[in-house]
Amino acid sequence: MHARRALGEDQLPRIRLHDLRHTHATLLLAAGEPVKVVSERLGHANATITLTVYQHVHPGMGRQAADRFAVLLRGQLAARSITRLSRAGPGPQRDVAPGS
Repeated sequence: MHARRALGEDQLPRIRLHDLRHTHATLLLAAGEPVKVVSERLGHANATITLTVYQHVHPGMGRQAADRFAVLLRGQLAARSITRLSRAGPGPQRDVAPGS
């Protein structure tokens, strides 16, 4: 209350403790913290409660997850191609004349 008086009532917004709790959870989820960890920090009985309350955080995260998966998938496909090539051994040898 002293800060509100010192700065002027209109200079500091009223923030309830519950608002800080909600901001805390939203920022953690948006930063990629696992739902289970956030759920435990909030004291929820299970992660389903957290997912239900904070589902608004997840819509944009779906696109990010899809993009990350595509990168991982491309990496796996590239790794498989390299593995296939190394397992196949050397390709057919061709006689190539020097300078040709």
